[in-house]
Amino acid sequence: MFRDQGGSYNQKEFNELAVFPIVSGKKVFAKPMYADYITAVERVVNIKPELFQLLYVDLLRRYATYVQALSVPRDKLQQSLLDRSLRRALGVVRHCAPKVIANNGFGYDVDRLIYALFSATLLSGIGRAFQDRRVLVCETDGKYVKTWFPNSGLIQGSFYRVRAIASQDEAFVKQMHLVYAQVVMPEVGMSWLTEEPFLFLAWVNALSDVQSGFSELEVELDVEKLAKGVGEDMDFEQSVVSQVPPELMEGEAFLAWLKEKIRKDSSLINKDGSGLHHVDQGLLVELDQLVETYRQGLGKGVSAKDIKGQFMQLGVASDALSYGKVGGSQFFGRAQKSGFEAVLIDRDQGLFESGSLGPVVQVSSQAQLSSGERFFSRVGGLAQQFMLAHSSSSQQR
Repeated sequence: MFRDQGGSYNQKEFNELAVFPIVSGKKVFAKPMYADYITAVERVVNIKPELFQLLYVDLLRRYATYVQALSVPRDKLQQSLLDRSLRRALGVVRHCAPKVIANNGFGYDVDRLIYALFSATLLSGIGRAFQDRRVLVCETDGKYVKTWFPNSGLIQGSFYRVRAIASQDEAFVKQMHLVYAQVVMPEVGMSWLTEEPFLFLAWVNALSDVQSGFSELEVELDVEKLAKGVGEDMDFEQSVVSQVPPELMEGEAFLAWLKEKIRKDSSLINKDGSGLHHVDQGLLVELDQLVETYRQGLGKGVSAKDIKGQFMQLGVASDALSYGKVGGSQFFGRAQKSGFEAVLIDRDQGLFESGSLGPVVQVSSQAQLSSGERFFSRVGGLAQQFMLAHSSSSQQR
């Protein structure tokens, strides 16, 4: 039996410094070991070649593009998510196809039910793939380009890196199983499944729990056991191609130091002189002050300019702005304000648990960006161009 599982997560389970090439699913399945897998699936499902290409091959290529070289979520062994999913899907369909045929589809179209079993098992638990991590499109030197949102389509670009985030709520993850599965599924495959409403509902439930989703078939679906059999037949194991670019190492080291500093003592936030302020939008960081504190503990001569420049290319903070903080003391009946310059680490980045940052303080800034503007800066591409064009046209009217 396979049921989507939660559990504890250690943010050290992947290397945030590593940069990976974005590889198309077509290129992945051109490799002999994966080409053999497609042959094995085709032999089991036994449908017309043109339909197999549209339904199965397209699905597999899209899934490989979607998950790239990501590891299994919350897996200390760092197993490939793609490879584990492939083993599960083939193991289940190899076990179930003869039973489906012998029982005349259990009341469903035989080919459609087999496709539902294969695709649901392949995509089972997909909402958990991004529960604790965010994928950022970057350049070969690690410089941030944009944030990839897995609900928006397949990833595009040349390179990516993975950043740990605060774990998303279980209720949210459960809903994301279907959202992400719809991105990966070929349109024709999704449409085919929805023609059988009851089968489609079973398929949706199977994204969280394969056995429960297809319980009416009365077929034992011990997914892990069935996957082991595939593992004995096919060896997907290969080294993951990645690199750790030296260009932004000092910026990454400062970010790691900052996160650890807050993790050890979040009570520092909002204290006078800490350089850290919890606001509605996220965490304001007085970069000059904190970089200097960081440098003093290094014991080596790294320039503040290099650290700040590299940190700002990671895509985790907005440009520095001047802020005014309203203080609690009164002078002649008026609240005192203290001015400071800081960069904002947006709460929507997910780098920190908002609940652990303490109370929210009120600040003001004439140049402060709205939530929508900050979002468009992360999306990049066409969405950002649209926003800029709209802003320009509005000024001309």
